[in-house]
Formats: sequence, structure tokens, C-alpha cells
Amino acid sequence: MRDDAQQGREDRAAAYDRAYVRCLEQLRGPVTPVEYARLVLAQQRDKAALTRALRDLGLPWGCSARILRTYAERMAADPALAEQVRAAMAER
Repeated sequence: MRDDAQQGREDRAAAYDRAYVRCLEQLRGPVTPVEYARLVLAQQRDKAALTRALRDLGLPWGCSARILRTYAERMAADPALAEQVRAAMAER
């Protein structure tokens, strides 16, 4: 992974993120647009808000960056999902 990063390759890291999030979602259920929006807003706020959001959503510490990157891919591929996230963020 470190060699890939030094060479500017992100494909394996992205594949790892997708596999991690897929496994996480198999264990706890899918991350919904509302949950994703909460994570984004909490991360923008501060570390304490992110910690509370992860705890409340039943997500392990350290998973937020992987979820955020994976969800960004999902939204790029699915405009309807992106719109759901925008709406959820606007409501908060």
C-alpha cells in the first residue's frame, strides 16, 4: 500500500476501502444516506462530534474515512443517491 501511494496508484487502496465497507455493512446493515450525511457533518465539526456519531451509529472508530471515500464513489455513480445525501445534509 505504501509503495502504491508513493507511485500515485490508488486502485488497491480503493478496492480495500470498498471491501472494508462492504464487510462492515454485512455485519451491521447498509450505511444509509442519512447516516452518511451525519458522518460528513460530524467530521466537519470536530473529533468529538465524529466520535459521538460513530458511537450512535454502531460504527467502529477509524472507519469513517473509508466510508466517506466509498460513499463518494457510490454517489458519483448514482445521482439519485447523491441527491438523497444532499437532502439529508440540508435537513441537519
